[in-house]
Amino acid sequence: AGEAGGRPYLVLELVAGGTLAALLENGPLPHASVLRIAAETAGALSAVHRMRLVHRDIKPGNLRITPSKRVKLIDFDLATWVDEPADDDVVTGTMIYSAPEQTSMFARPVDGRADLYALGVVIFECVTGRPPFTAADPGELLRLHAAEPELHRSARKRDWIAAAHSFAADHMNLARGKLLAVTLGAVVPAAARIAPRPRSLVKTT
Repeated sequence: AGEAGGRPYLVLELVAGGTLAALLENGPLPHASVLRIAAETAGALSAVHRMRLVHRDIKPGNLRITPSKRVKLIDFDLATWVDEPADDDVVTGTMIYSAPEQTSMFARPVDGRADLYALGVVIFECVTGRPPFTAADPGELLRLHAAEPELHRSARKRDWIAAAHSFAADHMNLARGKLLAVTLGAVVPAAARIAPRPRSLVKTT
């Protein structure tokens, strides 16, 4: 940021590639790609949360995949400080991915856990090809996020957890591993039950 000729300017990184949302238009992703995307997003969130910030709009459209298959977290327009008072009458974020407390359903502050909830929804969509909850009526969508019980567990959960542990041991530090473990632990039981066979169009390195 600076000023030139009496006019302020802000220099931003030009991130090549496309969004995760564009990739998901073709259906579920391969398991290895999902784990890598989840791990890199968890790493970015770990850095954001150490600054006591909450992104508040984690969704496929805000995760950009570079040509080298790296994940870039973008769009901090809705980010806020953890301790900043929230307006109880304002819904922030994208409702399909937002945690219940972020939609003013519960009288409690929004912190980094809301970002992890949204990441869990994103992972679910990566695995199954669709978000866990959809509804034409906003009120019904809020109710589903707050009250819908977890889907039945599946034996496929073991395969996912084993793969996640192996990936974490090889590629992640402890903080990122904990974030991914918490998120996968909540998402995998439901996603594994209904996940179709993943496609193999996205290569990982």
